[in-house]
Amino acid sequence: MMEHQLNDEVSQHFRSADELGPYRSVSSLAVAALLLSLCSLVAFISPLLVVVPLAAIGTALLALARIGSHRDSLIGSGLARVALALAIALTVAPSVRDIVRSELTFRQADVAARQWLANVSSNRFAEALEGITGTAYMRIQQTAGSNTPPVDQGREFAAKLFSEDPLVYAARCGKANSQAVFLSAEKQVFLTTRPPQVVANYQAACADGQSAQISLVLKRALTRDGTVFWLVDSWGLGFPTE
Repeated sequence: MMEHQLNDEVSQHFRSADELGPYRSVSSLAVAALLLSLCSLVAFISPLLVVVPLAAIGTALLALARIGSHRDSLIGSGLARVALALAIALTVAPSVRDIVRSELTFRQADVAARQWLANVSSNRFAEALEGITGTAYMRIQQTAGSNTPPVDQGREFAAKLFSEDPLVYAARCGKANSQAVFLSAEKQVFLTTRPPQVVANYQAACADGQSAQISLVLKRALTRDGTVFWLVDSWGLGFPTE
């Protein structure tokens, strides 16, 4: 009787194994795709490392294709899909982050640029000089040549020299009591330079229909407490058009 009971248990065991079907292993490609997708966080460090999430995407797609053609021996499609979704997200995320950072950076620089142009067009030259870099200030002084003023008059003298810059003429529409309207035209943001820089182009539109292209290069600076502000490093002027 005991032998009969043992045989029944063995038969039941084999019937259960048959019901479960043949053994299927986890796809090694699916596991590799998941590992690569987890490593894809390095794409935030450098744009060149975007090859890691791209490799994860390729591996995940290959894993899904391999599992689909070997359903009787491989599992792991869910794993591959998770790896694919994560890799795609980590491919797109750094680009989105850079776009957002560039836009926020330009907005900060644009506020400083428009304030500086407002000072220039309103003949507030001393305030305009406060908004430029030391390099730009030295370039203004160099336009004086050998006519170097006393130290105590340096700032005043620089403001006088700056008032004769063609940029001032364009910002005032060629008139002492007139101001141009500054319209944004183009922008370039360089976040990888040290310090970060923004090239901002403006169309100086005048009431008489004339206009000039003004190009400003701004550099980011920090106060001692870490507050960010922007200084104009150089400027250029295009030809007026009708």
